[in-house]
Amino acid sequence: MNYSFLKGKHILVTGGAGFIGHHLVKTIIREKPAKLYIIDNLSTGLQSNIEDIIGLPEVAFINEDVAKPSTVESITDLDYIFHLAAVVSVPKSFEMPFLTHRTNESGFINMLELARKLKVKKLCYASSSAVYGEQMQMPIQETATLNPQSPYGLSKLLNEQYAKAFQEWEDIESVGFRFFNVFGPGQRADSPYSGVISIFMDRMQKGEPIQIFGDGEQIRDFVFVDDVVQALLLGAQSEITFGLYNVGSGQTTSLNELYDVLKNLTKYSNDPTYQEARKGDIKKSAADINLIKNQLNYNPKFNLKEGLAKLIGTA
Repeated sequence: MNYSFLKGKHILVTGGAGFIGHHLVKTIIREKPAKLYIIDNLSTGLQSNIEDIIGLPEVAFINEDVAKPSTVESITDLDYIFHLAAVVSVPKSFEMPFLTHRTNESGFINMLELARKLKVKKLCYASSSAVYGEQMQMPIQETATLNPQSPYGLSKLLNEQYAKAFQEWEDIESVGFRFFNVFGPGQRADSPYSGVISIFMDRMQKGEPIQIFGDGEQIRDFVFVDDVVQALLLGAQSEITFGLYNVGSGQTTSLNELYDVLKNLTKYSNDPTYQEARKGDIKKSAADINLIKNQLNYNPKFNLKEGLAKLIGTA
């Protein structure tokens, strides 16, 4: 796709060494921005993800906490902010609600303040399907009643409310993206909070046993990371002054179905064991993506099997 609008621009990506972030910054750098700032404290991101671009003269890597106002003091000119830095784990948000609030709320307000100070064209940020909680109607539309069921989901809902308020009070243009289950190359598997696909794949390739929490009939919308990057950049170049969009594939898969697909792709021979469902886990989550298709011309390029094949090809 054509993202030439980024050429010659000053751009900030928070969480740029993380899973989604490093895919985004590598897309941006190909468009020859005047300056690309990357903020990441490497609590979950990996410097190795961006090692090949850190040395470029147009790149400034800031290894700091996104919630500290001093982190952004050296930035004096910006066109776009892509805010991805966050505590992104539902289980961790229950274990560490204060850390979740500080990182996710203070970090977001820090970006809103920066957007106001530097008069950025657009603030694009990661929200989450976790704002919906458990829903009866599938697929979920953006107009659904919001019912977050974890500190993580609540933090993302508060971000959306802050964004709406700052658009009304300060004319800050923003687009929030409610990511569903993102997967792709570079997703860490060495944490109990990692995505289910990265954990399943890692253990299958090592021949290790796999646990499924709940009965495995949980429904998810798995969206490939390249499509998430597409959504973020479409939001940045849009004329939308305030928007909230689902980002998914528009297709649904149960965890048991996912297990079977990965089992065939990796030639894994074992059966899973089933454990009690985890606190905060959602039973059904499926994205209605008509709004983002119609308003931003979003068009997901990968279905689950295509994305998994690409992922395994890079493993």
